[in-house]
Amino acid sequence: MSLTEKMLLGCNTTVIGMGIVFIVLIILSIIITIQSKLVKAFFKGSFAKEQPDESSGEEFQAVDKIGSSTSGKTLLTGVDDETAALIMMIVSHHVNIPLSELKFKSIKAN
Repeated sequence: MSLTEKMLLGCNTTVIGMGIVFIVLIILSIIITIQSKLVKAFFKGSFAKEQPDESSGEEFQAVDKIGSSTSGKTLLTGVDDETAALIMMIVSHHVNIPLSELKFKSIKAN
């Protein structure tokens, strides 16, 4: 077998292998898309975000200046007080721990 025949055989094998890989990736993409649509259809109501009712009259309590409810000073880097208070409130709500029991050391913007 000459060098030219070996090169052609190698290129042929490469093209067939890459073709198979791309076909499998396309099939996987189609399967994932179908599964995603099925899951969204099956759990249609479960993925709805819970939003506070505006007519209930409940308002979020604003956190005072830095460190007032975190039992110490909080270092803010590139973040204003309102944004820091919002971040603290979201973390407190997400972990189900009262804000007065959490200690924030620093909050910085990327």
